[in-house]
Amino acid sequence: GLSTAIIMSTNSSNGNDVTITVGTKVLIQGLDKAPQYNYHIGTVIDQQQATGRLSIRLRSNPKKVLGIKPEKLTAVPNLETVEDHVYGKFCNLAHDVGRVQGKYKQEVEILEALEEVNTIPQASVFITLWYLYAQKLNNFDKAFTYVAQAALALNLPIIPSVNSYELLPGETALTTQEGLIKELATSGFGFLMDCFLGGERDVGKLEKTCQVMENIIILAERVSRDEISFEILAQMYFCYSDVLQKMSKFMEAAEMYKKADEYRQMHAPGE
Repeated sequence: GLSTAIIMSTNSSNGNDVTITVGTKVLIQGLDKAPQYNYHIGTVIDQQQATGRLSIRLRSNPKKVLGIKPEKLTAVPNLETVEDHVYGKFCNLAHDVGRVQGKYKQEVEILEALEEVNTIPQASVFITLWYLYAQKLNNFDKAFTYVAQAALALNLPIIPSVNSYELLPGETALTTQEGLIKELATSGFGFLMDCFLGGERDVGKLEKTCQVMENIIILAERVSRDEISFEILAQMYFCYSDVLQKMSKFMEAAEMYKKADEYRQMHAPGE
């Protein structure tokens, strides 16, 4: 077993050593003989005293335990104990694994481990996970969960950390809180409408969809009209009204329609 903590410096340039011990979540990378395990997440369960390797239980396959050299492991960073740029560097690594190398399942695994370790909700990570599940993995239930979590995180009184990813051609940086809200108000809201128009009739799911729509609208109202125009707000309220009407919430639907029309007039006065 681990009689003492294993210390490994993953950020020695400024002296921020990361302690890895039993229970630490780690990212595996740099394996030559078993490259299929690179960019997977595991948990340290023991140290092999004879070899110095660490026994790692895989997150994706808990029955699988690997013996890995400490230098092939990176601790999943916790914002309570590391600086923002260490966390951001880890997010960039996940981004590289996914959109540069095309290993989207591993990117999701890394980002979900990041969320498991951190108690402070990170809206930027939730939005990335929503995109990956919706666009790359076709898991719309999971995608919906992360749209909802992003909306809740951005409605919290704390300001989430925002990570500036290194971009591929054609990608847009989510570098501000307003930028994250705009992404939710446009692409995220459109995703919710697609789910609804897909024929969903389960009342419980529709209620949850309405709640997430409401949370996103509250966020959209808070930001400047330079970020989210009157036209976008009008479209959001029209869509929300339509959903409420189909759920037989006619009074609420009428209120939302009225609000939508007001914003439409602001966008195109005199029509």
